[in-house]
Amino acid sequence: MKNKTWRWILGLIYIFAVATIWIAASFVVQSVVDEGVSPFLITYICNSLFVIYIPDDTGETVNQESEVVNLLVEKDVGGQTSGLDVGTNEAANHDDVALENNVVLDQHANGQLDDKGRWTRTRLAKVSLLICPFWFLAQLSFNLSLKYTTVTSNTILSSSSSLFTFLVSLVFLGEKFTWYYNCQSR
Repeated sequence: MKNKTWRWILGLIYIFAVATIWIAASFVVQSVVDEGVSPFLITYICNSLFVIYIPDDTGETVNQESEVVNLLVEKDVGGQTSGLDVGTNEAANHDDVALENNVVLDQHANGQLDDKGRWTRTRLAKVSLLICPFWFLAQLSFNLSLKYTTVTSNTILSSSSSLFTFLVSLVFLGEKFTWYYNCQSR
């Protein structure tokens, strides 16, 4: 079997696994809520588990420039390009990498990145404090809705949240609606 086909099948398996775990977890949360446990407590415990640090067992450092280039062009064993085909935009992609490196250097000079090119703890704490309340409220509303509706309805509504986000961005943020986005027109 070709590498590209195998990766496509593996991607489908991962999507199916995530959907299965999500639905199973929803049934567990709903049964716990039905037993009388507060959705707020469940949300608090689940979000508190984010403080557990999972170390990176590879021990490898990644060069940011090579990571960007590898994400743009990925070659199979046979030499065929898979993923994003840059073709005639090769020079533009090198400019994008150079631009990103300048941005990284600017962030490093401003004290936003450490010596390894990662966010500093201060920057990470500030961004976390900005995002955490919204994340907590989203999870709380998800868990609370399991108290008042079925897992099926909850899954449909939460899966369509990207549509609601898009509509809100159209109405309140002035985003423009387009049918098609051409990645190579940059």
